[in-house]
Amino acid sequence: MENILKLCQWTQKKRQQFITDVIEMETDITRAIEQSEVSPGHILSPEYTQLVRDLWRSIIGEAVQEIEIVSICQYDLESILSTINNAQPEKAVSYVTWRMLSELIQYLGSDYRNLHLRFMSQLPGWDYGFESKWQECSDLIRKEFGLAAYKALLDAGYVQIRQIQETKDAFLKLKEIFCTLFNLWIGPKDPLWQAHSENSINQISIEDNPFGGVSNYDYNSNTVHIDIGLFQPPIFMNFGNIPKYFKFGEYSLLAREMTHAFDATGTFYDGTGDSAFKIKTALLQNSSEDFNVGLLNTVIADIGSFLILYGGLSAHLETWGKETHLPGVNLTKPQIYYVRVAQYPDHVRLHAMFTTTEGQVNTAVSNMKDFGEVFRCPPRTALNPEVKCNLL
Repeated sequence: MENILKLCQWTQKKRQQFITDVIEMETDITRAIEQSEVSPGHILSPEYTQLVRDLWRSIIGEAVQEIEIVSICQYDLESILSTINNAQPEKAVSYVTWRMLSELIQYLGSDYRNLHLRFMSQLPGWDYGFESKWQECSDLIRKEFGLAAYKALLDAGYVQIRQIQETKDAFLKLKEIFCTLFNLWIGPKDPLWQAHSENSINQISIEDNPFGGVSNYDYNSNTVHIDIGLFQPPIFMNFGNIPKYFKFGEYSLLAREMTHAFDATGTFYDGTGDSAFKIKTALLQNSSEDFNVGLLNTVIADIGSFLILYGGLSAHLETWGKETHLPGVNLTKPQIYYVRVAQYPDHVRLHAMFTTTEGQVNTAVSNMKDFGEVFRCPPRTALNPEVKCNLL
């Protein structure tokens, strides 16, 4: 159980509470079975038959209504269901989640139990000491449980539906900003940004992997994917009275993935768009002999994560300039924005060319025309060069 819970971005206190809830539920169910005077049978009451159907509907859909439900349990199933139904909701969710995970273990064996070793063995660059089994495991989770596991995580408070809706709303606003900023790049034959449903970038997938912590941009479907695991600090702050200006840095994750639509792989423009791309990125490529397509994509996305939302922050501060400063932090609000964006897990996105995360962040911010002013960097220095390339 401890190994499984290491996959969840919970605090030690919450993991301990989860274990306590499961043990208490197991004890209550055992006691209910022992005290039951009903012999195990294959017939369930209509009430509990419907309960079972509801539990499985999110997994196999409405077809569950056509399935005959009988008990093959060697114990009194009604006592078990009654105990779950009468328990505190949080405790019941913990127990059901645990039973789902424990069923997976028998199929995945040590691959699943030892997944945490992968994330404890990161080497310099992109290498790991243990082979990743995450894709196989997450595919099985989606296939076997799908929205059932997702709903259990929602019910347990692991992620809030409000966060998801806010992120989707922010995604649509960012799309408008993109179309405005990159207007010169968008020509009449640019399929990526036409209003066709099959190419609509306002799709966002955040239910694919209940335990994942990865975001990516799909070039073929023009879709941004965000795993549920990222909806936790430090990426997303979903507790307390967080100032609105803090949110601009929070949504840099969206901006970064969306910028891939304009990187060296995602740009398939004719006429003006293609010419603009080549001119704007030539400076980046000339800044290092080691720049290849993969590295260029990384740098462009990094620049986009800082660039896209800064204009919105500036407009916001003109109206809401009196919002509360973060206590104990001697930084201006624009400075906090840059720090917030740079907090995105750099160990995940670090490219092999950069020996440190500092080098990768500095490459991006040194090409931002506002960064030098915000942090008062002397002109013609590493972080405030005379010539900058920020794609616009």
